[in-house]
Amino acid sequence: MLIPQLTRLKTSVFVLLLTSIICSCTTAIPLSQAELPKFPLLAPNDFPERQQFNQVFTITSHHRQSSIEPQSLLAVWATPTDKLIFSALTATGQPLMSATLVEKTLDSKTIDSLPEFISAATVISQIQLAYWPAAAIQKAIKNSQWKFTEKDHRRTLSFNRQTVIEITHINQKQVKLIHHLFGFSVEISTLKKESL
Repeated sequence: MLIPQLTRLKTSVFVLLLTSIICSCTTAIPLSQAELPKFPLLAPNDFPERQQFNQVFTITSHHRQSSIEPQSLLAVWATPTDKLIFSALTATGQPLMSATLVEKTLDSKTIDSLPEFISAATVISQIQLAYWPAAAIQKAIKNSQWKFTEKDHRRTLSFNRQTVIEITHINQKQVKLIHHLFGFSVEISTLKKESL
């Protein structure tokens, strides 16, 4: 009986720290979270390869007053034929969320203690912004206030002329997403990548 209680406690502590990092970053922002529409999910078929990625996501606050240490989660996502499958765990292996995206329909499960703004849809849209072809992203946001640009190893997503996310491909195994609007960053390190 003690092991399940410890597992729940570890997961709760992780969720609390993750929430604190992101919540501490949302002050003094010209464009509010409520004004920002959700970025559309892209079709899994638009990803050109059938692959599986095992990754570590490290979330860091850039808020000057935040004393919260960066938090990491383990993520596995795959693009078998015509779907995207995603799963996230705490660094100690407790499940946080899982999702399956077929075309543009998302079926997801998230632990109850995760706040609403840390959703599978949000995480998947960030993976897609980092890894999907630029043409697929441009097509999805055509005729909207979203603007996507790509130059060299850097991608930028803006809404109504305000930069929301900047994505830098540091090398083949590392990507950094800076959330200018909310004041935190996500570093994605690929541990393993394999063809399906």
